[in-house]
Amino acid sequence: MALVAALMVALVIELGGAPAQAQQAESAAKAAPVFRTGGFADPSVVRYDGGYLAISTGRHVQRAISRTPQGPWHRIRPALPHLPRWARSKDQAIWAADLVQTRAGGWRLYYSALVGHGLRRCIGVATAPTALDQFRPLGRRPLVCPPRGAIDPSAFTSRRGRHYLLFKTQGLPSTIRLLPLTRDGRHRARHARSRMLLRSRHVVENPVLLQRGKSLVLLTSEGHFGDCQYRTTWRRSRTLHHLRTAHAHSLLRRANTGICGPGGADVVRGGLKHPLVFFHGWAGGRRVMYAMHLHWRHGAPRVRGFLTRH
Repeated sequence: MALVAALMVALVIELGGAPAQAQQAESAAKAAPVFRTGGFADPSVVRYDGGYLAISTGRHVQRAISRTPQGPWHRIRPALPHLPRWARSKDQAIWAADLVQTRAGGWRLYYSALVGHGLRRCIGVATAPTALDQFRPLGRRPLVCPPRGAIDPSAFTSRRGRHYLLFKTQGLPSTIRLLPLTRDGRHRARHARSRMLLRSRHVVENPVLLQRGKSLVLLTSEGHFGDCQYRTTWRRSRTLHHLRTAHAHSLLRRANTGICGPGGADVVRGGLKHPLVFFHGWAGGRRVMYAMHLHWRHGAPRVRGFLTRH
């Protein structure tokens, strides 16, 4: 029943409402969001030939583009106008999708959609020749569909060029898992099984895996997303196996950002002097997109200074 209640709250927020706690506790941020029109939760941001493209949770995968990271950002048509046959066609809300460019120049979109008659979600993959094209779902079946359901897909490529997909299993306890993919990122690797990277009796979600030197750094969001105490944390390890025992450190929280519920983080590196971390926080009853500079000190990530919105 706890899982049902949590997911029902999530469905309410997708339609634009905010939990009463977030509305009452919303704080004045130290800087304005870089994009707030209509709300923009769980951002995934990439660089493409024309500038920057961001996608968010919403119907058919919402998109916005900008020539610069700080904006101005403008909405464009959704990325996934047609859902796959395995998805529930009457519910078009897609959660926390991830966008990746292939070495061949094409693009992949990993997304989670509802299946069956309950609240279970599964993960699919769609492709497009360019970042601004409409994406087409691949396959008659989901890429990932465990009995408990799966959300929050996030792609990772190792230094050896191997492709993986991270995701969270639905419900509690939370588990973050890693699935090997084929070289083109379209399918599960042959005989591949997902492995557990992290397990917690609390909510841990939105995984992003980074390679920093010889270490792996895992970013996650923790807590209830409708609460101002929702936060972004990081864990570091030399191996995937030891991430499950690595200590969690705060990266984004209300105390160091002034933002209610900073989570859903994504890191953009290409073409920038310093990486940027994009994330959402509550403002005006909706989750909107912010960006901060990301720095590294002795292998540990730190945020410093907001981007100023144009």
